[in-house]
Amino acid sequence: MDSKFKINLEKLIPGIIFGALLLDIGMRNFPVGLLSFSAGEALTAKTKPGIPFVPNALFWTENSYGDLAALGNLPKEREIKVECFSTDEWGFRRNSLAQDRIKPTQIILVGNSYSVGSGISDEQTLAAQIERASKRGVFNGAGVEVELKHILWLAKKLQIQSGTVIYQYLERHPIPLEEALITFPLEDGSPNTAEKEEMTNESKSSPVEPELTPLQILCQIVFKKFQNDCIFPNPYKHNVIVRKFSNGRKILFYPRDLENFSQERLIDIKGWSRLYEELKHKNFRIVFVLVPDKFTVYHPLLQDPPPKALPSGYYLNKLEIECRNAGLPVINLLKPLQDHAAESYKNGKYIYFLDDTHWNAAGIEFAAEIIWKEMKKLKIASAHSSAF
Repeated sequence: MDSKFKINLEKLIPGIIFGALLLDIGMRNFPVGLLSFSAGEALTAKTKPGIPFVPNALFWTENSYGDLAALGNLPKEREIKVECFSTDEWGFRRNSLAQDRIKPTQIILVGNSYSVGSGISDEQTLAAQIERASKRGVFNGAGVEVELKHILWLAKKLQIQSGTVIYQYLERHPIPLEEALITFPLEDGSPNTAEKEEMTNESKSSPVEPELTPLQILCQIVFKKFQNDCIFPNPYKHNVIVRKFSNGRKILFYPRDLENFSQERLIDIKGWSRLYEELKHKNFRIVFVLVPDKFTVYHPLLQDPPPKALPSGYYLNKLEIECRNAGLPVINLLKPLQDHAAESYKNGKYIYFLDDTHWNAAGIEFAAEIIWKEMKKLKIASAHSSAF
């Protein structure tokens, strides 16, 4: 009996491996969007520095849901929504599926996934909404690490000699050091664009693949169906924190946001100051937009607010003061978003997704209006600016 079982096992294991290989090859051309819960999962580019997403791609679904619900494998907490996500020839998100930079670009937006947009459609992103508020062309250059050479490479591609850069910074992340922001300087102070040009040519000659294959996504879906605390334990549930509003409604948070909330953090803006000066030398102005984490915005509205080891918003408020003392143009969205979130909550509305780390279309629209209003106060990209 044991010998027969051994023989069968010896045949079974290679058969499974060979079958999985054939399945992987067979599914390579399967539309990954049909399996993905979000564009971030479907279109994030694989091993292509400087290319955030698969170029010239379109992702559309009526069944998108939040990254926290996915991270914690909590299907009951999902908020199902429509998402339409399209990219340009460089792999950056468009402001509209129907429009391809109709307005001349005057503003470049850089930042993380808050600027890219999650669980929303193209016309609802921060770049698109600032474009509507300002009536100026805004290019969404978010989704890759912010650095001087990236900004100047985009300016060159967009054929603009001067303009404004909006640097969206999220509270959760450490401030980049100077050596990370300012890379590959030449003698004349211009960036080394050879790497960018090589990357662009490569993307044209060889297709940029998604980070996850259809088979990988399918396996994740199948495994998580069984790891539901009924058949098998859910090992993912500790990846998120579930709290309740005072009205009893559940909301999900990223654990690191709660850790940062009660900790004093180092503030080093030498890199931002250097970036400001380098861009100024190139006839570009920059404004730093400070965006609070979801927990920082909503913690006063929870059933059991955390003890305040530090004053609410201490980190961002201190960062704002440091920027102003250094002469850096800065817009702190903390208080406007907290006030707007509290007012919306009274009416049963929210400005961040309950199942996601990101703000929703309503929150982005409000933020875009505040950003443009403050930019005009700071006389950055004002109507009388000679740069435009």
